[in-house]
Amino acid sequence: MNAYIAHDGEPVDGACLVFASTAKEAKRLAAPVVQDWSNCEYIDVRVGRFRNPAWLLENVADKEKLAKGEPHVIESPPTCNACNLWHDELFDGYCESCADERTGGNDG
Repeated sequence: MNAYIAHDGEPVDGACLVFASTAKEAKRLAAPVVQDWSNCEYIDVRVGRFRNPAWLLENVADKEKLAKGEPHVIESPPTCNACNLWHDELFDGYCESCADERTGGNDG
């Protein structure tokens, strides 16, 4: 099962997480959710595959559906405690960028 982000062009304006076998399947599942939020057309819905979905599969996916191999949509994935965006992985509640800022890990 792959993990996909689905949105209508601007993920920061709203995106959902989809667990599906293919991008086509992910778009079909996500389209009604995204369209409900933004009143866009099916053709406007975009999906992008996460290359390393291990954290999402372990921490966000519906365990029952995942065990059955059933594709599904997560409308509200966990978000970063600082920037309120969701990412492919959170570290103690923070995305990598915000975690670096909190610990002074930014060298730049």
